[in-house]
Amino acid sequence: MKTPINTFFTTPLLACAALCLFSIQISISHGQTFDSGQGFFLSSQVNRGSEGISVGDIDEDGHLDFATADNGFLTLFLGDGAGGFPTVQTLATRPSNEVDSVVSDDNEDVVLFETTGDGHLDILTPNILPNFTALTLFRSNPDSVGQFLSPSTRITNGVGTNPAAASPIHLNPGVDSFVDLVLVTSSTPKVRTFLGNGEGGFSSGPGVNLSSSPSASGEGIATADINHDALIDVAVVDRQRVWILLNDGVGGFIRSSSATSSSIAGEHLEYDVALGDFNGDTHMDAVVANGGIFDNLISTLHSVAVFFGDGTGGLNPTPVSIDLGSEVADVETGDFDNDGNLDILAAVPDFFSTLGGAKIIRGHGDGTFDTENTVSLPAMGIASVCVETSDLDRDGRLDVIIGNEGLITGSGSDVPGTVGVYFSTLPDIGPATPTPTPTLVMTPTPTVQKSEDIDGDGFINSKDLIILLEQQGIQNPNP
Repeated sequence: MKTPINTFFTTPLLACAALCLFSIQISISHGQTFDSGQGFFLSSQVNRGSEGISVGDIDEDGHLDFATADNGFLTLFLGDGAGGFPTVQTLATRPSNEVDSVVSDDNEDVVLFETTGDGHLDILTPNILPNFTALTLFRSNPDSVGQFLSPSTRITNGVGTNPAAASPIHLNPGVDSFVDLVLVTSSTPKVRTFLGNGEGGFSSGPGVNLSSSPSASGEGIATADINHDALIDVAVVDRQRVWILLNDGVGGFIRSSSATSSSIAGEHLEYDVALGDFNGDTHMDAVVANGGIFDNLISTLHSVAVFFGDGTGGLNPTPVSIDLGSEVADVETGDFDNDGNLDILAAVPDFFSTLGGAKIIRGHGDGTFDTENTVSLPAMGIASVCVETSDLDRDGRLDVIIGNEGLITGSGSDVPGTVGVYFSTLPDIGPATPTPTPTLVMTPTPTVQKSEDIDGDGFINSKDLIILLEQQGIQNPNP
């Protein structure tokens, strides 16, 4: 069913089918071009969504799909490789699949990855159930491609209160070769670890407390090798600061540094964080989505803040601040104009109107940005709280997905959650852009002990670990 965008909020939506398709026409200048966009309603029209998006080949047909974290459900959009998503699956994260019932069950994030290394994607979502919080894991069914075992697995031990965002990670490469998890919790913000057993099971590991302020709240997480030791580290935000936590290699983290994106401490909303090198010095920088003053949606203290990293886990305390004219809820990175420089994709909610969407801020590669000619992608919904980017049609150009939470009040004016998909129409550049896969492929357990001085220089350090990884087939990520 196609619905013109100008009737989107006046058509009786509850009479629609569970999934609808609509499109709008857009005109984007300044050298960056996307198609007209297509929008999809989510699996349940009375439940909010989407608060998280993850991309991967769920049904293993060679085409990229994506999953959204909705309120009480996950919606899986299965791609056909030609820009369409004709097949939709729904996974209920609440105890019963009451598709059109509003309940207090909120899925904050969704992650596609392999828990067992069997080549099949599993799905994990942090959720808040009426009586307890949990990580819900849908394990792939090895006997039925694209399907998942029932019932789902609930991970509750060590989850804490209000899990907000999770990411697969390998915490202890010198100990085993299994996929682990890192989680940030909203209430009493803390980074928590879960060590995998290689069979889809996870046990609670050591954690790191963040701010003790009562107004702090864990929100977003990003992972990368921040200090060049071949171990994956973590950046998190807690509405007050961005924190850098360095992997200790044996299952935990060492708190390294923190910085704030506002001069008014404790009054702003760091909602999300992404990592990338924006100034060409080979060190990871942190870009933060600053939503403005807490409990004040009309605040003008909002921005995209870029903190330059020093390569050791430290951040420059004074960020490059980019004001997009509204609160910012989510950030991703990518080269959207194919000029070789890293750009920023930001979700701009404009919570109570249809004026939100996504904006692209083009980077110059030297730590500066084109703030005058940002590219705007309309929301095709209301309250754009998350974005994702990937080369969905594998043509060598990054595409954009926008997740819109909707507005659910229980009245006849409810607006359901939607997603908008925009495909890049820049000229083909040859081979497809390598899409970062959510599958964390682990190498066999190293046969060389971690404590060995492999290069014989008299020291046991990261150089020995890099050699060890190369012996196992992983090339040095920091030549």
